[in-house]
Order: sequence, then structure tokens, then C-alpha cells
Amino acid sequence: MTKPYTGPGPRDGEDLPEAADRLSAESVVSPLGAQEYWRQVLMDDPKGLRLSAEEFESAWAEMSGFGGPVRNPTEVTDDPWIYAVSLPSSDRDHTRSGKWLLYTPVKDHDVVWEKIRIATESGSLGDSAKAATSRPSGFQASQRVLVTCVYTHDFEDLDDVRRVLVALRELGFGGRLSYKTDDDTRKGTYGRGAAIYVSQPGSLDFENRR
Repeated sequence: MTKPYTGPGPRDGEDLPEAADRLSAESVVSPLGAQEYWRQVLMDDPKGLRLSAEEFESAWAEMSGFGGPVRNPTEVTDDPWIYAVSLPSSDRDHTRSGKWLLYTPVKDHDVVWEKIRIATESGSLGDSAKAATSRPSGFQASQRVLVTCVYTHDFEDLDDVRRVLVALRELGFGGRLSYKTDDDTRKGTYGRGAAIYVSQPGSLDFENRR
């Protein structure tokens, strides 16, 4: 059974669409972590809307963009991220999620995302993935290099973290890769020293930096 997601919720005076847009823009959780949070807000909270499962899926698709047409991230300007989900693993606990980070020049970003999206949806990578778009964001240091996040459900599950790393190597991502926990992102930990795991170029393993 999925444990409750304890991420940020609506602020005072903020309606659900506004909160959903902020949560997406703040990039603090994995897509599936956010999904579980909003499931509780919209379905389970006695003071909430008490949506049915079918109504929730429709609302979540509108809020997140899941299930919509395939888009190239560099052509998107209305949302800060686009997403992919591996549905067979969507019922896991995501309270300890983290992500491998891929930084690519804008000219290569769409090709990178296509590889990651297909591999995620086929189940050969992690639970979910997201790619930065052309919409300006305070979480992007430069619009010349864009990030793709490849999530795993539990940063303490080292076998799974390593499995996803090996899958990324097999997809052709041979450079230095960093892994960051969602918990560190929520705490505002960025820049040097933010990565908990680092894999050197070409390596199929990683160093624990903590």
C-alpha cells in the first residue's frame, strides 16, 4: 500500500489549479509522488472534493499533461516540465524517490527526451521521468543546457538505482551522472555537493558521496 505523500499542499487563499501549477513548477517531487499527493487531496480528504477514481484520473491528466499528445520539450512554453510514467510501477511508495540527472545542450534535448520517454513508458528505466521545457524556470541555471530527470522509487534501493544507471548507459549516456534525492530538493539543496551518488564517465557503478 502506498504511504501518504507529505509534500507541499495548497497555500492559504490558493485554489487547486493554482496549487497544482505551483507544485509542478517548483520541481520538488517525482511525477508519481505528486500524483499520490493529489490523489489524497482530491479523493480521500473529507474536506476535499471527494472525486471518484474516474474523475480523479481525468483531473490529474488535465493538471499534469499525462496522457496527452507526445510533445518535444523545446517546443513547449506553457508548462515547465513534460512527463513520462511507467504504469506497472505506479503503485509503489515514492516517499524516498530520487533521480538521475541528465544535462544536455538544447539542440540535443528533444532527442534525449525521446529516448528517455520511450524507455520509461516501456518499463526499462525507473518509475517516471520528466524533461525541462523552454518555459523559463528559476530551477534552470541556463536555458542553453536543459535537464532530464530519471526517477527511481527509493534512493536507498541501491540495486534499483544501479539498474537504472546501467539502463542509461545502454541507451548511450556515457558521461558523468549525478543522482539527487527528492528530499534534498525539497530542502532546497542545489549546486555543488547536492548529489548523493555520482557515476564517473562510462562506469556501471556509482560512488556514495554522503
